[in-house]
Amino acid sequence: MTLTPCGIKVQLHQKQHRDAGMQLAVEETQKGALYNQGQCCTAASRVFVEESIYEEFVRRSVENARKVVIGDPLDPKTTHGPQIDRQQFDKIMDLIESGKKEGARLEYGGAALGDKGLFIQPTIFSGVKDHMRIAKEEVQFVSVHSN
Repeated sequence: MTLTPCGIKVQLHQKQHRDAGMQLAVEETQKGALYNQGQCCTAASRVFVEESIYEEFVRRSVENARKVVIGDPLDPKTTHGPQIDRQQFDKIMDLIESGKKEGARLEYGGAALGDKGLFIQPTIFSGVKDHMRIAKEEVQFVSVHSN
């Protein structure tokens, strides 16, 4: 068997509605967005949420993000490690700045952690619109859209 490297990027978009289990939806959305820390190109970072549950979904997303344990990926307690390299780190920080400048609401995170390693706080944006860069490009944070 021969494996051929390929450059496929997958940005998964999720849709959440009032009939879904809210807490499970929040947890799975964050897992999809944060799990790989940019170390592979699959991030379920953009979530569409029905307006009737939008505010509650954002609130719970922030609560859940506050519980993320950032640190050494070899430590079993860690749930969010560093970015894979400086290029990915800089790209994510640039996208975070872009989201703020274009009018998305930074609900949580969005900052580098310390000066050792390539750690970024789990980041939650709300009020994301289709024309915004964070809605179009692959990101390693959660952007919440109303549906």
